[in-house]
Amino acid sequence: MASPSNANNSSPVEKYPYPPEFNVLDFVPKGLFERNYQKWKKLMLGFIKRQGLIGFIDGTAQEEIGNQDYYKAWKRSDNLVQGWILATLSEDIRLEMSDEITAKEMWEELEENFDRTTSNGNNSSPIEKYPYPTEFNVLDFVPKGLFERNYQKWKKLMLGFIERQGFVGFIDGTAQEEIGNQDYYKAWKRSDNLVQGWILATLTEDIRLEVSDEMTAKDLWDELGRRFDRTTLSWQLDEETENRLIRYAPLLKAAINGDREATILRIIEQDPDAVRAPITPSNQTALSVAIKSVNRNNFVRKLLEKMTPQDVVNLVDHCGRTALHIVAYTDNIEGARMLVKKNSDLPNVVDYFGQLPLYRAAGCGLRDMAVYLKEVTREDIISEGELLRQLTRGELYGEY
Repeated sequence: MASPSNANNSSPVEKYPYPPEFNVLDFVPKGLFERNYQKWKKLMLGFIKRQGLIGFIDGTAQEEIGNQDYYKAWKRSDNLVQGWILATLSEDIRLEMSDEITAKEMWEELEENFDRTTSNGNNSSPIEKYPYPTEFNVLDFVPKGLFERNYQKWKKLMLGFIERQGFVGFIDGTAQEEIGNQDYYKAWKRSDNLVQGWILATLTEDIRLEVSDEMTAKDLWDELGRRFDRTTLSWQLDEETENRLIRYAPLLKAAINGDREATILRIIEQDPDAVRAPITPSNQTALSVAIKSVNRNNFVRKLLEKMTPQDVVNLVDHCGRTALHIVAYTDNIEGARMLVKKNSDLPNVVDYFGQLPLYRAAGCGLRDMAVYLKEVTREDIISEGELLRQLTRGELYGEY
């Protein structure tokens, strides 16, 4: 019998099998990679070996480019091994690895980035050092709305939740940014964003809008403490301020609800200066409180009728922010237009940090608001460098 023209003693399918009957996730749990790379590696290698495809990892199963039938069989098996590996990874990591050419290259890339025995100088991989546990819903542990009712109880529950997840370093500052290593920085940033998300999820929209531009979880935590922890020195209000907040509590309630026109008119009729009075500990006026939601625009319109053009420029909070700075954090473009109509110079006013309302909208990724504010802000006071920085931060660069 004549021997086959190729030099192989077995058929393409026999040499390069394709066992699809096994589900890799029955042997290698999804999410294990992020929690424990070494354990994932051991289980994954064991599974691939049992399927007779270890050569696609160690390189002994090489491409047979000279024979189309054998190459097609090799490629199909190689793709299968890649599929097993990718099926056990998170979406973020899959997106990074999906352009690898072979299963061996994919394996080596994962090993280089996440094996704690590599020479990057760290004792753990980026994901092991900065995990990303998404299986817990923070609202199951810290009730939404508790922050406003009882800050100290919220703080205790929130801190306990963060500690149990192993993330307290992102609050106390011990988990510092690793700027010198891009892989570790990306993992750190992802975990930091997760902690910020937990905190923000428990806050009301009004408070989230006030603190949404904080840079890190620690910054966010510290800012909330400064604003709402009544045991700190910043909350030791003098008697005059305490009396003013009590006096204008009905106006604050009306500004938040936005549907109590009779209450508003009665308060303003009895006290015309009420529209200019700071009614929160952070020195926000009724206008700054109400402008945060499009549902309160009728309330805003009534307030503006009682104010002068100079009022909307001069009345700022403890950060020097006008009502236009505040509304720039939202999608309430109608409210922004009402403010600019009252005083066309309002878009050109900077806060105590040198920020224009335009920069705030760009940094928050609010494209329509940023486009509108760009139209009404004087070109000669816009810093292209700062605008570019904020557009990049808000992920608007390239589409603005």
